Amino acid sequence: MTGIILAGGKNLRLGTNKAFVKICGKRILDHIYEVLKVFFSEIILVTNEPLLYTYLPVKIATDILPDKGPLGGVFTGLFYTHSFPAMVVSCDLPFLRQNLIKLLLDNQAPHLDLVLPITPDGHQPLCALYGIRAFDVIKQQLAKGDLRISHVFRYLEKRTLSPKTLSQVDIDFRSFLNVNTPADLALARQLCKKSNN
Repeated sequence: MTGIILAGGKNLRLGTNKAFVKICGKRILDHIYEVLKVFFSEIILVTNEPLLYTYLPVKIATDILPDKGPLGGVFTGLFYTHSFPAMVVSCDLPFLRQNLIKLLLDNQAPHLDLVLPITPDGHQPLCALYGIRAFDVIKQQLAKGDLRISHVFRYLEKRTLSPKTLSQVDIDFRSFLNVNTPADLALARQLCKKSNN
């Protein structure tokens, strides 16, 4: 099994590299790596700035198809994956929990192409488990020029995890809180302070 970290965003809204922002005294990327290494012997980091990440003991891959957004990042990660299923996570999840990863893995089955969490905010394809057949479907969609990751779902044999199911391991869905904007960063740091009190 493989863990894939997507660190290819342009960080325009936050103005700094999300992966290296410190939350609860730890860089977001370092936290994600520590969570994934518990489950996955192979970890791939997809980035267009590989020299920034050489300190981590991971396989670093640059986008095969540049400027194709998150879908292109997922495609690159799956291209380099040697063992499926592959857990795909974005690099901006400071509260990613081991229990959530375990839940997704427990719901994987050989016939499934995707285990997809659904929170009250919607589908979470950048914190989801992908099977080997997803690669070909994504490749076909990219060839058509369609970069909407949600459009992939209809062609995949998937199992969705409802908010009720997810709340059993992550009651406030904190694993899915991503830091994209200054407001997100302020919220994350506020949550850290509450957790420490």
